[in-house]
Amino acid sequence: MEIILFDTETTGLLQPENSPLMSQPKIIELYAVKINEEFEILGEINELIYPKEPITEFITGITGITNKMVADKPTFKDITSEINAFWHSADLSVAHNHGFDSGMLDVEFKRLERLFHPARKQLCTVEATMGLTGHRLTLTRLHWMLIQEQFKAHRAKDDVYALVRCFHNLTESGVINLDEYNSNRV
Repeated sequence: MEIILFDTETTGLLQPENSPLMSQPKIIELYAVKINEEFEILGEINELIYPKEPITEFITGITGITNKMVADKPTFKDITSEINAFWHSADLSVAHNHGFDSGMLDVEFKRLERLFHPARKQLCTVEATMGLTGHRLTLTRLHWMLIQEQFKAHRAKDDVYALVRCFHNLTESGVINLDEYNSNRV
């Protein structure tokens, strides 16, 4: 089983689906790690992305990503083949607020009039953990609850590493059953 855990940092929040594609935010950072059921790393994508528009001070304040940091980086168009190849064989993609992060990938591919080939199944850890407390948990709060450590949030790689630790804990404790997501099992 191949599992992708991923996160995006963006120039803003997704607008309603019927909004023009050009008014949708852009991805400025993508980190994805592919693992197997034993949590061995099979590969990764770690990209700062030039959005072809200025990153606001507000977004820099949240992410720490500056215009200078992305000025000489690839555009999203430059890495679409790499992303599709990476996702191609994945059985499951996992993100904390999967709808947002996968929605951002969808918007970026649609803006380029290209097809995105997502994993066969998706898992949102926000939804999967609502039963633990009865409400939505930020990744920071979930990580503290499960791992009892703090981490620096809002950089894609740091967020994914925290997500991997949470995901491992949730599968080991039985909150998430990987058998439900394994397309190789009947």
